[in-house]
Amino acid sequence: MRRTSIRTLTAWLIVCLSATLSTYADAPTWTQTNGPYGGFVFSVHATAGGTVYAGTGSGVLYRSDDDGATWDIVNARVASGDLLALTVFDDALYVGTDGDGVLRSYDRGELWEDIGDGLESPNVQALAAAHQTLFAGTLGRGVFRWDGEARAWTAVNDGLPSPLVLSLFAHRGHLYAGTWGRGVLRSADGKTWEPTGLTHGEIVSLGRAGGHTSGAVLAGSHTGGVMRSPDGGATWTPVNIGERVVWAFTEHHGIAYAASEDGSVLSSADAGVTWVASPRLTHRAIRAISASDDAVHVGSDGSGVFRRVDDDDGPWTQSGLRNSIVMSLHARDGAVYAGTAFNGVVVSRDGGESWRRSNDGLTRFEIWAMLRVGGDLYAGTGGEGLFVSRDDAKTWTPTGLRDRNVRGLMSHGAALYASTEDGASSAPTTPRPGNRATRG
Repeated sequence: MRRTSIRTLTAWLIVCLSATLSTYADAPTWTQTNGPYGGFVFSVHATAGGTVYAGTGSGVLYRSDDDGATWDIVNARVASGDLLALTVFDDALYVGTDGDGVLRSYDRGELWEDIGDGLESPNVQALAAAHQTLFAGTLGRGVFRWDGEARAWTAVNDGLPSPLVLSLFAHRGHLYAGTWGRGVLRSADGKTWEPTGLTHGEIVSLGRAGGHTSGAVLAGSHTGGVMRSPDGGATWTPVNIGERVVWAFTEHHGIAYAASEDGSVLSSADAGVTWVASPRLTHRAIRAISASDDAVHVGSDGSGVFRRVDDDDGPWTQSGLRNSIVMSLHARDGAVYAGTAFNGVVVSRDGGESWRRSNDGLTRFEIWAMLRVGGDLYAGTGGEGLFVSRDDAKTWTPTGLRDRNVRGLMSHGAALYASTEDGASSAPTTPRPGNRATRG
């Protein structure tokens, strides 16, 4: 259905051993390197002053105090599930989670309190501030309104035809709700709902193009495409973005931005009438987007956070919150080689201070295993077999072991062994491209 239906892996951190064992009894200490780290970023919220929050899979929250240039883990266990929605309201940070309802922090994410009283669903897909209070859109129980005096939530579903609420957005005194199967609903009082002209579709995102006081309402569909309403939801027309799925919208200095499933960011300078797609920032989906005074930030599935400082054709750059899941590691002669889930092989030659992708020749970027034998470096992939590099990871060539998931590698004597899902394979330790490996 939506992002919550796929349980993601917790972001793994790469660390390097920095202490020398002077005696047997000395305990080693560990120091985090400058990446690759990060995770599946489901939610991003940027404040006007340049503080940016990123909510990732399995409850990990990151914060940047320099507009996304560098990041720190502010809390490694905010919730047991994914952090699906972030917003700031009345000097507090709120997070909607997949499984733990809504949590609130008054110290920028350090400590959290559960404010789930009255919330009938623990799966909160969206948060929005409107009518001087906060609203939560849930999966299965509709929309809830926060009562600050009672310190509890109240269901506000009168007129809401679907309990599956995927998105919320406030614009010009109205609150809009995107539902699964019943399109977009609108509320003028935060208590009752009326249909808009879009009465069908799975609306995973809502936003605005054209400014706070006027502008058009935008709705992104789970099946692809964006609808635009210039009259507060009365009428809707499709915009020309192809079949892209847009997961989130934001505005910055008069330009509307849309986070796309295909890894690109769309922008519109004419209130959402026409759109231009950026080059793909990643081969994974971009799920979240938010803007501060000086930058636009997007969060992705597995490639961390990118930002753009200059609206006028400025580049998108990957910030300190980078690649996510590290599946294999190999170190040799001062170099560290990391096999990642989505970005292939990344190499550090300065003790983990900096990393560079080394994927020339690889046709699969899911690296399960790595091993060096003599001067050759081997990489086992998920789905396309075993690759070898004879120039220290600069270029890669497929071996005779192809079209398989290579889960593990080891060498013994004159043989190289590869563990696959359909058994073990062996080959000479100097297999050349085209040599066929034998099943063991």
